[in-house]
Amino acid sequence: MIHEADAGYAREGKPAPVVPVAEGPLAGIAKQVAERLGGITGFTPCVPDIVLQGEENHSLAAYGLPEVYVVYTPGHTAGSVSVVLDDTAIIGDLLFGKGGLGGNQIDPMFHIFLQEPAKARTSVQKLLDAGVKTLMGGHGGPWTAQSVRALLTETQ
Repeated sequence: MIHEADAGYAREGKPAPVVPVAEGPLAGIAKQVAERLGGITGFTPCVPDIVLQGEENHSLAAYGLPEVYVVYTPGHTAGSVSVVLDDTAIIGDLLFGKGGLGGNQIDPMFHIFLQEPAKARTSVQKLLDAGVKTLMGGHGGPWTAQSVRALLTETQ
């Protein structure tokens, strides 16, 4: 399952282009590593079984998961999605632990690589407005809605 905005990358076996947007020591190291590696390497192309379209939520009831839905949450990539069950969201790389891969994973920050930084903020707010109380990221967390709201306030 993939959103239409990222489906072409899956078919081509190429990662979506993301831009290092954060500042500070971790961001500086990440930028240098990305430049030296020539970016994130490709992967075996695949044809997605399910391509999500538009900005609406997609229920997974047809797949035996009636309480689970997929929410379009662009930011890290143009086609980023989050999976929501009750008041918990699995958000992938929308947010990042402030300490990076080895440091403080408790406090959230916006990911250091974003394709659409302004949309990342909107996507996080969308999840909070939907009643999400716990956000589980790919690099850090889980984070409470309270800590994520604090991030939105401090980064206005």
